[in-house]
Amino acid sequence: MKESNQLRAEKVHEAGKLTLHYALIQGAFWMGYMAIRAYTTQYLADRGLSYTIIGVLYAIASIGSVLLQTGLSGIIDRSKKIRLQPVTLTLIGIVLALGGSLLFFQYMGVNQPILVAILYAIMLIILYALQSFITSLCYVFINHGIPVNFGLARGVGSICAALINVIMGNLVVIFGSGCIFYTLLGFFVILVILVVTFRIRGYHVHSHKPIEFHLRTGDTSHSQTTHKKHQGGTLSFMRKHKNFVLFLIGCFFSMTAYQCVNSYMINIATDVGGSAKTVGYTLAIAASMELPAMVSFNWLQKKLTATRLLRVAGIGFILKVLLMTLAKSEGMMYIAAMMQSVSFGIFLPASTYFANDCVDAEDRVKAQALISAATVGMAMTIGSLIGGAIIDHFGIKALLWLCVGFAAIGCVITFYVTHIYDRRKKIKSKARFTA
Repeated sequence: MKESNQLRAEKVHEAGKLTLHYALIQGAFWMGYMAIRAYTTQYLADRGLSYTIIGVLYAIASIGSVLLQTGLSGIIDRSKKIRLQPVTLTLIGIVLALGGSLLFFQYMGVNQPILVAILYAIMLIILYALQSFITSLCYVFINHGIPVNFGLARGVGSICAALINVIMGNLVVIFGSGCIFYTLLGFFVILVILVVTFRIRGYHVHSHKPIEFHLRTGDTSHSQTTHKKHQGGTLSFMRKHKNFVLFLIGCFFSMTAYQCVNSYMINIATDVGGSAKTVGYTLAIAASMELPAMVSFNWLQKKLTATRLLRVAGIGFILKVLLMTLAKSEGMMYIAAMMQSVSFGIFLPASTYFANDCVDAEDRVKAQALISAATVGMAMTIGSLIGGAIIDHFGIKALLWLCVGFAAIGCVITFYVTHIYDRRKKIKSKARFTA
């Protein structure tokens, strides 16, 4: 018992240092990630690829990342030898190798658009998948009772993303889109060092067990019973939670509009007379605006409830896309970016809380996974495919008006689903009170 108390005291003592270290990991990752993600369209277009092909590449990357993430997670779960930290470092190493290869081809003047597209697609697949593994590094420690402040660290990541967007917007204008790889390589080398040293005495990120971190209770249990309950198929889940499935459809429409705007931001900027610098400032404003909403969500949720906040986010998505559509200047784009606080900034935590609250306890992990599939996997895939083709044939304005329609459909569905949920919850509450 004495040894246990001593270990517990060490965990508390090291928690602040560990949170700072993890914040640096988040910062390095998002600075390298955003340098690539924000300027992918411009880089590939500069290499002679059409927007239709770029859209297909985005779609392949989205689907591939879901498959890679799911496959590797299953292997890590089942294997006693393959663990989280080495897998994460391997993925970072592959990104460094691919980024270095693309930079080398660029330096040598190799002009092979197909080869560039293949290497870039593989790099995007791994970059997208890395997000969940970077997150899991933190939850391994949380699972062992070490109070790492994920929210604070992720907030640092958002600030760093905003900062690098401003910097890269100016660098791309001066040096061209090829400079994105220097930024990626620099920050991912730092990331390797940070991940390798992410440990405290007696604990390191070599856990291979799946982590279940419930938002409401903070429980990180690995009980066999819970694991068995989660083995139900997706179809049985959908039959059981039909209202939640409808919510996923609403999420898909809203996030397809959102992902299209982000993926083809350079086209919007060019249409109003801007440049890569405009993209950098727009994304920086958006990233900085989402942070206050995420940090204050617990307070907002107590005042308004998660369902009302989801309705606010639904309207927010419409406003953001509509303002982007009507934009005639760079200044209008910056105003539209400010809508991030009442759209994605609220949607992300509110949808997570809603999923945790509206399904049975044994289905919560699956519900979170399905939200991720609908908002990242499917939305980015469909948005990329139709976005590139529409831009090539009809222009950016046609795509943006379609996105306004998507956002409106998503908003209507969200209002309907949350209204049904609130009504059912009120009936259940009355029933308990009567009983």
